[in-house]
Amino acid sequence: MIRLDYTSKDVIKNETKTLLGGYDRGECLRTVELYDPSLNRWSQLPSMREARGRFDIAVIEGKVYAVGGCNGTTELATAEVYSSDNSKWTALPPLELARSNVGMPTTYFVLAEV
Repeated sequence: MIRLDYTSKDVIKNETKTLLGGYDRGECLRTVELYDPSLNRWSQLPSMREARGRFDIAVIEGKVYAVGGCNGTTELATAEVYSSDNSKWTALPPLELARSNVGMPTTYFVLAEV
């Protein structure tokens, strides 16, 4: 996962890059675009269910999770997951607290007292 700027996110998958959401100085975006460096070309993927900037993503078991953020007016308590199996974004249960600029790890550690 690489942060491109303060509002958009991208993921590296199979030598391609996927750019999600962000802000275009006018509004927050739902768009998702895939860049294939071997073809030097961008293509559209299905848009997220909700426009969001200042959110975080994680790729877990081949699925892309987008969590929290801001829609340009309000902090979000929403989360969604994209599956390339069906090329769809699916809503997840809401967060207990709306938030933006979140951090979501993709590696989990178990802490134990020694």
